[in-house]
Amino acid sequence: MRDGGNMKKIEQIQYLRAFAALLVVAYHAPATVARFSDALPQLRVGAFGVDIFFVISGFIMGLLGETGKGGRLDFILKRIVRIVPMYWIVTLLTVCLVLIAPHQMRSTVVDVPSMVKSLLFIPHFSLGHPGSVWPIVVPGWTLSYEMFFYAVFAVVIPAARLTRATFVSMVFAALAISGFVFHPANPVALTFTSTLLLEFVMGVWIAVACRQNVLPSRMLAWILLVVAVLMLYTKGAESRGIDKGVPAAAIVLGSLVVLRHFRSRLLGLIGDASYSIYLMQFFSFGMTRALWETLGITSSAPLSAASYVVFSITGSVVTGVATYWFVERPMSAYLGGLVRQRSAIGPASVAAQS
Repeated sequence: MRDGGNMKKIEQIQYLRAFAALLVVAYHAPATVARFSDALPQLRVGAFGVDIFFVISGFIMGLLGETGKGGRLDFILKRIVRIVPMYWIVTLLTVCLVLIAPHQMRSTVVDVPSMVKSLLFIPHFSLGHPGSVWPIVVPGWTLSYEMFFYAVFAVVIPAARLTRATFVSMVFAALAISGFVFHPANPVALTFTSTLLLEFVMGVWIAVACRQNVLPSRMLAWILLVVAVLMLYTKGAESRGIDKGVPAAAIVLGSLVVLRHFRSRLLGLIGDASYSIYLMQFFSFGMTRALWETLGITSSAPLSAASYVVFSITGSVVTGVATYWFVERPMSAYLGGLVRQRSAIGPASVAAQS
């Protein structure tokens, strides 16, 4: 995966990203048609695609090379370029649709404070979904965790890998323990004391193990994958970062071994486009639902529901890949180029002054 400028692409991680994105889409798709909302309970496991994403993020950060103090700003800018522009575009597009066609966006309620908090990744209670800590673009709730992780990681980015892993582990473990002790109700405290933070820690330590070539055998990796999938299907996620984070970490660890020699251009492309697929899924659902209704299929049978889910996944992939190819990719390339220029100019200007 090319995440951070000069990292070699790790195909297994791209395939996992594709898998996680498709899981999340499959989880959300049935609920977009009222008669299908309870037709496929087996797909509820798709919600835990998010947990796989969090472990992957920790893994990628854990693989970053050692850098000097000047690397902190570069690290922050690269994460901003990766996350912020597409999210802002989708958020502002959603706000515009709410203003222009509110009858099509009934579950989305917007005011200025919620828009500002959404754009700044500040967790807050949703106006349209009372009790849920969601931004205007609902899937964006995960980005508050991602950005917080990057902010904490940036503190120790100049340090050695093991120091980074230890620091992040201590901070996130302390926050998760405080969540158990104090049971915060404030949305910011509720978010940043969640056990979900531990999933990033698991990913970082998988990266440490990978760097030291301490990976399971192929047989053990397969066992990890099978057991992990079964664990995801078990009930209970009171401590989600542990209950579902452990199997998510096992899936990432096992896949690094099992998928080592596997190659798929399609899954690689879906992995590349996974961020756009994730953010654009509800726009795609609107189109696929309208197309499905024009077909006149009114059955609520599981087979009809499954057909609709496949149709929705296909639509989300097409929409996401198109968005990635024509918006996210060129925009990230341009902004990433500016960051690299800044990095090249910085040391040169220092050398000229010395």
